[in-house]
Amino acid sequence: AGCTTTELAVGRGQLSIKRNGQTELVDLASPYTPIAIIGEPSDRRWTVLIEREGLPLVVVTRSWVDPHWFTTVLYRLRPGLRPDDTGSSTEPVTP
Repeated sequence: AGCTTTELAVGRGQLSIKRNGQTELVDLASPYTPIAIIGEPSDRRWTVLIEREGLPLVVVTRSWVDPHWFTTVLYRLRPGLRPDDTGSSTEPVTP
């Protein structure tokens, strides 16, 4: 049984996924690309889910990338993904 190598690269807001001689591009910078970050980069179960219309879900785990690096890249491209950007801290609190 052979081992499949997957290479990831990010350039100009595009995630390039190379595996099995094929290259797929995902537009990470687009607000129309749904992205979910599960857990913190230090969490063993940290995972990033990227939806693509009509294509299988991209599941990025720490076995593919350094989670701290990839999370930083995502936050730079899509600041709205940061958990502290929800605005909930500005909600008035009633006792």
